[in-house]
Amino acid sequence: MPEAPAGEYVVLQFKSAFENADSIIETVVPRLEDDGVWRVSGYFFRLPEISIADWSDDDSAAVKTERGLERAVDWLVLVDFAEYGASYDEAAALFKGSVSREDWIETVTDLRGPLGAISSRSVTEKGHTTSIPGAPPGEYVVVQFAAVFSGDHRMTEIVFLVLENGDWRVAGYLMQPAE
Repeated sequence: MPEAPAGEYVVLQFKSAFENADSIIETVVPRLEDDGVWRVSGYFFRLPEISIADWSDDDSAAVKTERGLERAVDWLVLVDFAEYGASYDEAAALFKGSVSREDWIETVTDLRGPLGAISSRSVTEKGHTTSIPGAPPGEYVVVQFAAVFSGDHRMTEIVFLVLENGDWRVAGYLMQPAE
């Protein structure tokens, strides 16, 4: 994480159910402290718009969009914690075909580093499509986020995902100052 203390971190994700919410995705980020004890340094949760149990047999655009959104958030957690190599490894072949691992790490370090830690992120737009300019035909989900970083840096993030071998993978990532 750009402004987090140096050290070892683990990103853990859980699908949890509570009395009033049947499906919550929880992300817990423990850090190994100098005294050898793992302590929680971050906790995030999100409520999917539809239940994961409903996803298994439905191929509607809404379900595809929600599946893509879940993967986009998972991938952004890697980027948020400066796991740039892992974010590259998790990306789609289309992404890897456009940039080398080394160039991606250098670019995203230069792009995200000066902004500091993520303070908040919310979905502003999302949708499913079968075509994106400059990309081959396929199944795509595009998710736009309003992001605020430390120091009140406000940015718009756009994550493009492609359905690859039955799994949604990041095919592109854009970031620009919010208007």
